[in-house]
Amino acid sequence: MKKISIIVMALAFLAALTQCKKEQVTPANDSEAVAITLDIKTDGGTRVDVNTGTGAVTYQSGDVIYVASGGKFVGTLTHNGTRFAGTITDPTVGEPLHFYFLGNVTPAETLTAGTTQTCSVVISDQTQRMPVIEYAPSDQNYTDGSGNFTATLLNKCALVKFNVTTSSTAATCITGFNNKVTVNFSDNTLTNSQEGDGIITLSAGNGEKWAILLPQNALGAGAEGSAYSVDGVYTGTRGAVPAIPNNGYLTAGIEVAISTVNNYVDLGLPSGLLWATCNVGATTPEGYGDCFAWGETTPKNTYTEGNYTYSDNPATLPSDHDAATANWGSGWRMPTQAEFHELIDNTTNTWTTQNGVNGWLFTANGNSLFLPAAGYSVDGSHSEYGFDGSYWSSSLNTGDDGPGNAWGLFFQSDWNDCYVEISARNYGFSVRPVYVGSQNTSFNVDATANPTVGGNVTGAGSYTQGASCTLTATANTGYTFSNWTENGVVVSTSATYTFTVNANRTLVANFDHAYVDLGLPSGTLWATCNVGTTTPEGYGYYFAWGETTPYTAGNYTYSDNPATLPSDHDAATANWGSGWCIPTKEQWEELCQNTTVTWAEPNGVGGWLFTATANGNSIFLPAAGYHDESGLGNSGYDGYYWSSSLCSEYQAYAWALHLSNEDHETFGDHRDYGNSVRAVRSGSQN
Repeated sequence: MKKISIIVMALAFLAALTQCKKEQVTPANDSEAVAITLDIKTDGGTRVDVNTGTGAVTYQSGDVIYVASGGKFVGTLTHNGTRFAGTITDPTVGEPLHFYFLGNVTPAETLTAGTTQTCSVVISDQTQRMPVIEYAPSDQNYTDGSGNFTATLLNKCALVKFNVTTSSTAATCITGFNNKVTVNFSDNTLTNSQEGDGIITLSAGNGEKWAILLPQNALGAGAEGSAYSVDGVYTGTRGAVPAIPNNGYLTAGIEVAISTVNNYVDLGLPSGLLWATCNVGATTPEGYGDCFAWGETTPKNTYTEGNYTYSDNPATLPSDHDAATANWGSGWRMPTQAEFHELIDNTTNTWTTQNGVNGWLFTANGNSLFLPAAGYSVDGSHSEYGFDGSYWSSSLNTGDDGPGNAWGLFFQSDWNDCYVEISARNYGFSVRPVYVGSQNTSFNVDATANPTVGGNVTGAGSYTQGASCTLTATANTGYTFSNWTENGVVVSTSATYTFTVNANRTLVANFDHAYVDLGLPSGTLWATCNVGTTTPEGYGYYFAWGETTPYTAGNYTYSDNPATLPSDHDAATANWGSGWCIPTKEQWEELCQNTTVTWAEPNGVGGWLFTATANGNSIFLPAAGYHDESGLGNSGYDGYYWSSSLCSEYQAYAWALHLSNEDHETFGDHRDYGNSVRAVRSGSQN
């Protein structure tokens, strides 16, 4: 009974507490959500639809209308297949509701019922079914409670028919149009503006192309915008567009003519290369355009060593660092050093003035190409406008002056000369693109391994201009991949190298002998196998001290007595290349002092395993024995490994490491004996 009474009392208390809490948090005049519906009345065909070029807009399920009342946003209505329906919050009694259809584009702002007074949308594609902007007040004033409303929504835009004439197979772009709508709920007005370039992209081909045009001032024929093809090959002219006032609409479509023409010139060059008629950043042959540092794709206010950002050293700029490709798109690129030479060698060229602009004129095949004397930018100033021309190629300097320079085309009025020369990469020069997209040009990618026994490469072959090529280098046993080089310049340190093919490429995959870091105090790195073999268990070659070819009994020829072998008498350097050498006596002793040495027989071959105390890594030295005039001795039992150090007191001897079941220590050995060589390299060369 006591337990039941307590439960009953507790439930009563909780009920009272809940009721009290509810009364405390509910405002006396709480805003209420009101359910309404909206039927759109026909408006005599004034609405427009880009799909048909007629005045019929068909609303679909999911279309959204924004509702305002009392100068503020109050909610949204969604089309349910029959009509618009939804809820609004706290509308003003005795006034009409205001309905906005914003082309099914989500506003940039987060809308809050009862507080939001403005919002905006940007129409990214004005050729879709519903970029239509519509507005109307309701036919009825709002009265307290839910209900059905009617309204005649009118277009705040015009249907435009663009008549396109082009030989381009790509889509046509036109710029300079309003594409942003700002709604002011406080006074129920819509204003329009241009966000970015205001681009309308029409479908490819000739004929009629329909688009929605937002209110704007009249546009003269091509005067306040440009027309061009998506691939950048064609530039165009646009017919005049009449004014479309804010908060107004047009009942008939507007016709605007667009025509495009080739944006390059064919000079009949041996390669078939096509040269752009204007610089990157310009729209006419005489326009100076923008300046770029070599390998950068955006112009800057100043060009200094301090703000130069491109540090790679490719023989030819990749597409993502080619200012022509990055700004004009696929098919366009910067010319190479060789292509500048081809232009000069196969044209008649001279200093001239064209339409009041100084520059250099190249003439061939009955056609001409004009490069304006746009000067250059460096250290915060732009110099030589109208006197000099400086144009980047995509080619890096691989000569004695180093990769801090790249090749370019230059001309000056006072010298009356046009030539190809190198310049510092951080300078701001003009870029005149070349077009290869329509030629379906193929380039050869050659790839080889160095040394050939070091590994193999895959992915070489013939590639179409602009295609992606992936080269893969795989090291053979006893070798490791180092880098890819072109003309001696490192272009990648990744075994898998992917790039866009814009020219013939000759690449080398460089391999090195494998080594192990034992964490030694000196940082010395030890090879994994002997000179003359590619496996840790292989005996390899035998060498007399100071000789670099395999041992031959009875013909010891090295008579010098250096304290340490020079590189031209070091068997490791001579056989494996720069960076490798025979270890010194001190390096052998460091190895023994910082490892544990145990007998091991990997793959059935006996020898000694040196395991580092610092990091647990290990190397194996086989018991390869030695060679003298009697032949091979003690193989399988002892190991004899040369150092590069001479025994200073007994110069007929040099220091070597002797490995046996009893000990492992350095000793003086006859220089004319044939011992094994295990190479080392400095940790700084890793």
